[in-house]
Amino acid sequence: MTAEQTPVLRRRAVLASAAAIPVLAACGGGDDSDADTGSSPSGESSATQESTRFATADIPVEGGTIEDGIVVTQPSEGTFKAFDATCTHRQCTVNKIVDGAILCPCHFSAFDIETGEPVENPERGRKGPATSALTELTVTLDGADVVVT
Repeated sequence: MTAEQTPVLRRRAVLASAAAIPVLAACGGGDDSDADTGSSPSGESSATQESTRFATADIPVEGGTIEDGIVVTQPSEGTFKAFDATCTHRQCTVNKIVDGAILCPCHFSAFDIETGEPVENPERGRKGPATSALTELTVTLDGADVVVT
């Protein structure tokens, strides 16, 4: 190596090292005392579980409502159920509730408003392709609200 090549090689080595510093820093390795890992020292999650509220007055008996990816139904007076609005067939979003069934517009699957199980589509007179129930969510009542988590 000649004397003329040495500065160029050193400069390249310094530049390559400098470029790697932010990448290495992002990998951690420092003091994690301020890091939010999502769990407490006891191992319990410190993250709060999100919830969505629905007014009970907005949920018809033997029907329901669909908002923000959640289906909330009232199969009978005072009984509330909630499901993820994602169809179990091809992950389309269900879009309406008719005659006790939650309907998917993509391939006409229908789901029972009480159990989330696939049922005959009341608008088509036959079952759609979904074979699994909608994912049930947790429902609690808080005054005049249904709280879904």
